[in-house]
Amino acid sequence: MRLENKKNVLVVVNNAAAQPLRYGKFKDSAAPIAIAHGNDLPIFRYADALLTYAEAAKMANGAPTALALERLNMVKRRGYGVSPASPNATIDFTLAGQSMAAFRELVLTERAYEFMSKAKRWFDIKRLGVNRVKEIIKVSKNVDVKDAHLFWPLPVQEIDNNPDINPKDQNPGY
Repeated sequence: MRLENKKNVLVVVNNAAAQPLRYGKFKDSAAPIAIAHGNDLPIFRYADALLTYAEAAKMANGAPTALALERLNMVKRRGYGVSPASPNATIDFTLAGQSMAAFRELVLTERAYEFMSKAKRWFDIKRLGVNRVKEIIKVSKNVDVKDAHLFWPLPVQEIDNNPDINPKDQNPGY
């Protein structure tokens, strides 16, 4: 199913049998071309806030907390179609035996599921560090990532105008 704008009213339209799943950006067909850019604002979803909290709370406390785990479980429960506010023994992760690294992997895996096709995965795995990024990409795509693909170049104007930066400080690969 998809949403279409018919005379400023959103209606649900069933997809054809040949296209049961549809991923794509909502396009407002009623928007005039001159102002069509006004309806493409990124949306910060509640699931994003919960998962960000879970990851940040774990890092701030030096270990996964019960509240951080609950926020992660709320997102997972909603994904399984059950009430996010009600604990579910068959779906929920438990705090027992969770290390910092294991909990972070749970959060990042849930983010991967939750934000599929939302262009967040690259930035999520980059937070893990250069070596971990290279490892993840190698395992999943069998591609060796060059250092130049992990960092932006320092602008030449910054190097030229800032006395504390010299050309040797440029990021690898540039």
